[in-house]
Amino acid sequence: KARRLGLSWRFRAYALWLAITQQGVRVLILCKTEGDASELLDRIRRMRDRLAADPLSAHILDGLQAKKARDHVTALDIGTSTIKALVGTPAAARSETAGLVLLDEFAFQRGAGEIWRAILPTVEGGGRLGVVSTGNGGPGYGTTTSPNGGTVVKVGASTSYGTSVIFEWVGPEQ
Repeated sequence: KARRLGLSWRFRAYALWLAITQQGVRVLILCKTEGDASELLDRIRRMRDRLAADPLSAHILDGLQAKKARDHVTALDIGTSTIKALVGTPAAARSETAGLVLLDEFAFQRGAGEIWRAILPTVEGGGRLGVVSTGNGGPGYGTTTSPNGGTVVKVGASTSYGTSVIFEWVGPEQ
């Protein structure tokens, strides 16, 4: 994707909306670094806080109190839903059964192929998946290469509202 299209913000807003409207859902966001994960969760937290502070929107959060509310660096509880932001590793991808997995700057995550394989059971089990990344120099239009150079991901995306992101794994021989 090109920079500055607002896709990352849309995915964050979608994660918050899902956590609010589908109580009990677990959202897992995998980022390049711990700093990125912390910043991403802070942005979602600020979105939630803006909703709570706005008299016209505050009702959206009414009645969403968690039994044990967590609000720390890697997890944010919204009612009975949880949003977790972690460094992208295969172990982190397997750690949660999530209703939504967001892969932030996925083309730059180490072990992208292993992470992908680790989240497949969640997706095949009905979980949603969002992938957001700028390219990192893969050959051809709309492709990204994982940092280890072993796999190429072909990405089709649209900036139009309501369209989906389509991607498929292509081996290095292609």
